[in-house]
Amino acid sequence: MKKLLILLGLFAALFILVPYQLLYLLHRDDVVLLEPYMSIHMDTLFGQRIDLPFDHIYGHGSGVLIGSEGYILTAGHMVNNSRLMHVKTHSGREYRATFVGRYSKGDLALLKIVNTKDEGFNGVNFLGWKVMIGDQVFHIGNPMNISWIFTEGRVSQMTGRYTLSTTVVNPGSSGGALYNRYGFLIGICSALQTPSIFPAFAGHSIFVDVEGIKNFLAGWNI
Repeated sequence: MKKLLILLGLFAALFILVPYQLLYLLHRDDVVLLEPYMSIHMDTLFGQRIDLPFDHIYGHGSGVLIGSEGYILTAGHMVNNSRLMHVKTHSGREYRATFVGRYSKGDLALLKIVNTKDEGFNGVNFLGWKVMIGDQVFHIGNPMNISWIFTEGRVSQMTGRYTLSTTVVNPGSSGGALYNRYGFLIGICSALQTPSIFPAFAGHSIFVDVEGIKNFLAGWNI
């Protein structure tokens, strides 16, 4: 009897863990690594300012492929200093993406991959629904120079156009995807709310909610 209970326990554990592992395997390719380009300026000895004829990658963040045409949804603040992005996918492909538009009611922006030679993308096609406090959620992003990190948490509060959760995020997570337990996209990482003045990132992760995402994408007919 004891052995039977142990086997049943192991089987139950596998049954619980497999969906979470599959969630990551199914959706890691939705998320891309974004590296903004910004023009390099140089001050000369004579007080003049010149632009160098190349771009420099500055920092990094995350984005989510939407649909099959190469659109990328990300956090609006990711494009504050740059309208051109270097894009890396989980499979190792690299592209450039240009700025398309920004959401006036929340921290969202839309990019479009260029020069793809009619290449198709397997991006997110289905958005989730209104979440509730206590819902289990998962985040995939690119924090702290470690790419495609998977974290799990719970919805802790909804505040207007944003969803707060206990999923762990750090610099570089901005623009990453928040999924519900069924694998539907329900948020885009925007910020971290923390009471600490020190870089010990502990607090609530803030995501633009799914209604904001739907309203924004509806304006672009995606």
